[in-house]
Amino acid sequence: MRWASSWADLCAALLLLLAYREVLLWIPRASGLPQVVGWFFQSSATSPQLIYAVAALLLASRGSALRNAATSSRPAPWLAATLLLPGVALFLWGVFIDAVQPLALSLPLVLAGLSMLRFGPGVTRAAALPLLLLFFAVPLPPPLSHAIVHPLQLATGATATMLLRLGGVSAILEGDVIFVADRTFDVLETCGGLRSIETLTQLAIVYTAFFRVRLVHGMLLVAVAPVIGFTFNALRVLFIILYPEAQSNEDHAVQGVVMFVAGAAALRAVDALLLRVWPLPESEGTRGPSGRPSGPRRIAAGVALAAGLVIASVALPQRPPPERGAHTALTLPTEVEGWSATPSEWDPFYLGSVRFTRAGTYRYSRGDQQVEVFLASDDRLRRSESFLSPKNALPGRGWQVLDTWKLHLEPGGQPMVATLAQSGSRELLTYHGYRNVEGVAIETLRSLLALDRSPFRRGREGRVVRMATPLPQGAEGRAAADERLRALYVALEPMLWEPSPGPGGR
Repeated sequence: MRWASSWADLCAALLLLLAYREVLLWIPRASGLPQVVGWFFQSSATSPQLIYAVAALLLASRGSALRNAATSSRPAPWLAATLLLPGVALFLWGVFIDAVQPLALSLPLVLAGLSMLRFGPGVTRAAALPLLLLFFAVPLPPPLSHAIVHPLQLATGATATMLLRLGGVSAILEGDVIFVADRTFDVLETCGGLRSIETLTQLAIVYTAFFRVRLVHGMLLVAVAPVIGFTFNALRVLFIILYPEAQSNEDHAVQGVVMFVAGAAALRAVDALLLRVWPLPESEGTRGPSGRPSGPRRIAAGVALAAGLVIASVALPQRPPPERGAHTALTLPTEVEGWSATPSEWDPFYLGSVRFTRAGTYRYSRGDQQVEVFLASDDRLRRSESFLSPKNALPGRGWQVLDTWKLHLEPGGQPMVATLAQSGSRELLTYHGYRNVEGVAIETLRSLLALDRSPFRRGREGRVVRMATPLPQGAEGRAAADERLRALYVALEPMLWEPSPGPGGR
């Protein structure tokens, strides 16, 4: 019977490899940066094959613990179902809409569920960290990535400026721009440090899984990894500011390697400190068999489930992605209630990875009054991109946010967010808002599940509108700017939020 169960386990493993073949061969969308540079600094970059290989090595290194757990734990079919049901559902959904991300999310759930069905919760607990690592193969959804990256850019700029001043270097920070002597340094998305934080967090999980440490020790090590990643990234930015010639792709690749090695050394130092507080636990020895072995029915169920996934990956009908309809340009009138407008350009360098299906910018003038109006829409069919970002509150680089508040520019109208910003001696008041767009949490979930490529896609494009005007001097400056924005908004309101057909021209 033992040899039969071993052959059944091998068969189930081979079937799972076949079922998840697209996940194992998956190469996420390229960022446009050189491969090594992108891996170290692009927030949306992942290397799934490397993560899967490391997870496999972790499982192999825990072979003894897995065997002990298998002989001291009972199969738990009902607990297994709580993992297998969502895992299989994600797999079927990913096959149906032809999207790899749901398949990648389902892999650790299915593996954990099958191990619990075959051996029991003990094995699943022993393999928890390697299974957790598999989730890092999925890039952060763009709505979530954008919500994190921009604050990290600002925090990195503030930290680098503080370090410059501590070193006796005169530096001025204005938003995401650092002024040093006769030079300026833009803190770009790749300087925000999100990728460094992700990489060191993964390393901390791997370190914790490889070495036997107490739970609180491992949790603290994983918790401190983001701090180390952010700190070393800020030091890298400081180095580039002081030595601006070190900005070639080759230099960035070297910086990435140095940061990784230095971050690993810092994690090891923290680990040594934690070992002084919580020494390694005494060996508990090898447990003898005390659990009930998995019966033939559960072994057969695991093989049947793996075979079913293979069949589904081939036979399940796939829904073709919705086709993009023909989109007209976003335009606004050049004359409205005494205001005259000329088309203008927006700052794509500032927006970074924020993308729109279509967009337009107009500069309205009336006498000495000026208002810049930016409007953009997105059909949300590109899962690797998103237009939802805190950057939409400002027209470009170099603005420091002083205050924000919510408002409605007309009773019962579209909710907006007001932003008061400063750059040098200039002050700016902006109002921006979205239509047909959910919050970051909902948009992140929709991106993970690729709902806008499915029958649950939204029939209307998402729309973002921003209006910005300089603040006049004096105590009444904010009130005058507010009155100016409200007047132009009322005149343009029907055209700003005019519904646009979504994918397929609906």
